[in-house]
Amino acid sequence: MRPSPPALRLVALLAVLGAGCATAPDMTYPDLDPSAPDARDPADGARLSDADVAGRLADVRCIYVAEQHAVPAYHAVQRAVLERLARAGRSVVVGVEWLPASSREIVETWLAGDEPVEALAAALDWEHRWGHDFAAYAPIFAWARAHRVDVVPVNAERGLAREVARTPLAELSEETRAALPPLDTGNPRHRALFDAMMHAAMSGHGGHALPALVLDRYYMAQLVWDETMSRNVATLLTDPAHPDRAVVVFAGLGHIRFGLGVPQRVLALTGQPYAIVLPTPADALDAQAWTGATAYPDREADILWVVP
Repeated sequence: MRPSPPALRLVALLAVLGAGCATAPDMTYPDLDPSAPDARDPADGARLSDADVAGRLADVRCIYVAEQHAVPAYHAVQRAVLERLARAGRSVVVGVEWLPASSREIVETWLAGDEPVEALAAALDWEHRWGHDFAAYAPIFAWARAHRVDVVPVNAERGLAREVARTPLAELSEETRAALPPLDTGNPRHRALFDAMMHAAMSGHGGHALPALVLDRYYMAQLVWDETMSRNVATLLTDPAHPDRAVVVFAGLGHIRFGLGVPQRVLALTGQPYAIVLPTPADALDAQAWTGATAYPDREADILWVVP
């Protein structure tokens, strides 16, 4: 049975969750100084020195930098973190939510060549595979090629999460079920955060509260992304050919905040500690809730990197 138009609109909200919220991005790309960030401690809002920032990133092999999709200020922080790690002499690989793992060969071919970045967008069928404005992502791909840094797609195949959102698991085709990772529903903190994000997204779009059954299906769809990315990030971390390489993961806020989406799952798979960098608009600091928390999942991040 085909979903009704309201159901289709609800499915579209899943993309909002990955980003944190829907915004009309300002395509100005800030030039952030990686050696002197305006950084704050999420526990109490205290300013972090450059040495503090370096220290919080130095002892971890897995670093997550959250984003609102296609908002250049967030992607500027991602690039600034890469630049900081490069200046520190660290070997890095970048895992990105933006593309399914099956597109890795296309990205590798472009990184090894000399075609313009627009050619990468065309080869990937970016508009269909991701859809957000490629201009916000192009500087990261260009930086990676200039610095010979691998960019590895880690997400699920396009449409898999949407299929799970629309159809009960028991009614999925055998082929679809075979493509699913194990879906761990046993984290009540993660479910509570997901429900809160969903309710906020619905309110922001003038909608009503979702029925419990629909919310359950949407949560399973969110897990498709989180579990798939977690396993692919874990593979990068445990690659015996690169035992000391830092894995830097770029994904939406909904997959990273409080460590509850991807980070804790990767930790359970690998035992590797992690750090979270959360880009934060300067005008949002006044509304920031300082919890005093020093451990996940009560702590939202390790570093708030303030953006204009």
